[in-house]
Amino acid sequence: MLNPKLSEEDFQEIRRQHARLVRVGGVKASETKVSFATESQPSQSDEVDLNDAIKKMKMRPGTVDPAPASASAPTSFFSTSFFMDTILSVPTAILPKLPNVQDFLPFGKVPSDIPPSADVAADLETETTPWRRPYVRSAQSKAAIDARTRSCVANLRSTASLDSAVLKPLEVFNNHLYQYPFAKGVAVRSHAVSQLLHIRDKSENESVKMVAREGLNLLGYQEAVGSQGIRILCLDGGGMKGIIALEVLKRIELTTGRRIYEVFDFICGVSTGSIIASLLAFHKMSVNEVASAYKTLGAEVFKQNMFSGATGYLRSHSYYNTLAYERVLQSFVGNMVMGETARTPRTPKVAIVATLVNTEPMGPFVFRNYHYPYRSPSNFKGSSDHPIWAAVRGSSAAPGYFDEFCLEDKIFHDGGIMTNNATMIAIHEAQRLWAHEALHCVVSLGMGRFKGPIHPEEPFLDVKKPKNLSLAQKFSRIIDAATDTELAHVSLHDLLPGEVYFRFNPYLSEYFDMDEVRLEKMSKMREDTQMYIRRNENRFDEVCQRLVQPRSWSKRARDHISLASHYVRAQLDKGAVESQ
Repeated sequence: MLNPKLSEEDFQEIRRQHARLVRVGGVKASETKVSFATESQPSQSDEVDLNDAIKKMKMRPGTVDPAPASASAPTSFFSTSFFMDTILSVPTAILPKLPNVQDFLPFGKVPSDIPPSADVAADLETETTPWRRPYVRSAQSKAAIDARTRSCVANLRSTASLDSAVLKPLEVFNNHLYQYPFAKGVAVRSHAVSQLLHIRDKSENESVKMVAREGLNLLGYQEAVGSQGIRILCLDGGGMKGIIALEVLKRIELTTGRRIYEVFDFICGVSTGSIIASLLAFHKMSVNEVASAYKTLGAEVFKQNMFSGATGYLRSHSYYNTLAYERVLQSFVGNMVMGETARTPRTPKVAIVATLVNTEPMGPFVFRNYHYPYRSPSNFKGSSDHPIWAAVRGSSAAPGYFDEFCLEDKIFHDGGIMTNNATMIAIHEAQRLWAHEALHCVVSLGMGRFKGPIHPEEPFLDVKKPKNLSLAQKFSRIIDAATDTELAHVSLHDLLPGEVYFRFNPYLSEYFDMDEVRLEKMSKMREDTQMYIRRNENRFDEVCQRLVQPRSWSKRARDHISLASHYVRAQLDKGAVESQ
């Protein structure tokens, strides 16, 4: 708590911190006001100009005095309690004027003096944002955060019942990890994984199971894969040509007799592929259901008269109504936070790839529904704290079609700008999750390829009479090069064995635009894809057999032994607590 009245030494310390903030943060000293609580009326405050107060104290505005000597508790800029009292004493004046004031605070959040205790839940103070989970304001030092982490794990261990009574300690533990992801290491070393596995598998309360699954996901624990190794599905971008990939997936679903989320451990999508991936993995739809929803989505999004489209293009560089597109996405793919999808059993790992453009250099950004194991980070920037619709919106923000997507302090464009074929990213991400598993089957689906001039009646490349390209033609060629998918395919074809890597990218009889919604054109896409499938029957049979291949008995035995060891550890820890 803050003192109702500041001493002269405290005021000098505020003066020094103010001078430093002026120097670092660019605040004008003449513009700052500081509110001090008076001794007679603690509930009110007197607003004092800081420069006038300094003159009254006979201090020069340009000087920084040394800290007052104290034999018991020396004062410094990062002195925990005194620094926090100093900064929090001036919230209405100095702090709002700083663009990134949290950069000056320990661990990036405004902390509070909450000590770790056995009853952690009683000390929680939560704050919510539009879609992010509530996060916890906790201790201000890493040592205190580590102690709090151990206290959370101890609460899980000391809870005798596995019914609804354990829900509160589970939620406290999960909120703590959302607030401080780096506490994962201490939690793992404190055997939190064993405790959560014991709770998940022994409890009969479905709500408890769901929260325990989420906690395991936050710790980076991954279930064993369902086959001999990792099975990956990667979907390219391509607008309404996504029905081509759906035709291929329909063939796989029909042959295997299982839904797509049951035969793949990891699903990655870019642009329109992210929409398909979300419906298949999170909503666990059949391919026919996704195709019906996809057709409806395209009809609602890609409708625009020429005048409104031209106006939108001139105003915000987007031909179609972006707000309407966002509303459609929220109704189709949902508002659930990506990380919370781990609560549902048998949900595959999903990566949605966008392009982060307001960094130097720009690069891929991966929206994930998973967390990495301890000390196994990814090389790609990403987050699991955003809703599904926002991830899809960022991945499908195609320039010229929709507005760029601003999310917090980031700006996203379509993922296909840099990685229209994100199979390499998918392999990297999956191997970080299951470091001791080999790649068993990698299926990469393209959205069709067309060989020939886009407009045969007006070929712009004449071999006999070469001439310079127009500006529009140059721009078109740059876009084609940026969204090319075959270069990645050639590299993977050379690096991976033929029985592991499968690429399906049908040849098309004509060129189709990304926003093509005419029924006759969509029927033509399906016909071209079905022709491609008939010509590659053997390859499709091979990939389907690969996907349903069962896990060997030796690997299943190893998985059971690993799980049993966690159960034993949980029982030993619980017995140690009961004996105390």
